[in-house]
Amino acid sequence: MKNKLVLNRRKFLHATSGVLLTGAALTVSGCELEEQVPIKAHCGMIMDASKCIGCMACVAACKSENNVPLGVSRTRVVDGEQGSYPNGNRIFKPELCNQCENAPCIEPCPVGATFKNERGLVVIDQTKCISCGLCVQACPYSARFIHKMANSADKCDLCEKRRQQGLMPACAEVCTTAARIFGKVTDKDTKFAQLLKRSDLSVAKPELNTKPQIYYIGI
Repeated sequence: MKNKLVLNRRKFLHATSGVLLTGAALTVSGCELEEQVPIKAHCGMIMDASKCIGCMACVAACKSENNVPLGVSRTRVVDGEQGSYPNGNRIFKPELCNQCENAPCIEPCPVGATFKNERGLVVIDQTKCISCGLCVQACPYSARFIHKMANSADKCDLCEKRRQQGLMPACAEVCTTAARIFGKVTDKDTKFAQLLKRSDLSVAKPELNTKPQIYYIGI
């Protein structure tokens, strides 16, 4: 009789464990579906290429503010040409993390170190990052790198720590020609909000449907 009870108990535990595991799978699946819904960014930046003079003050300020090593950058200014001879123009294009709504760098991370915070910003938890480089490879804008001193992936986060103190991102603050305009998407009466209404704004690689929150004027 005792053996029969033990057997029945084992059958019960086996059956219920299957139910519990199924329930857990459903819960995990639900979380995955929820995470796939893009959280809209609360802020962004507009780059006015017609004003950028390629002075690199933004790059220097970013390196100083964020302790970025030599050889890598959180932001850069690309020197290029627009148009063709004889009507070509030299143009400077500031680049940084595009803070995509559909960020392709999040899913490849095996430890959840890259994620969107409550403000919709794509950020990196460097205490979790294992420096595998999968997010670096996944970014179609080459905006990420491995910070060897921190032993972690790194990128622009629009100076999250500065903004928590009520300050502007370092690159926007030092721009001598106001070519970098930072603002909140929810603002209505700021310069950023007014420029956001322009019909000639463009984004990098729109065909990828990543929905960048970094916009360009004059490119």
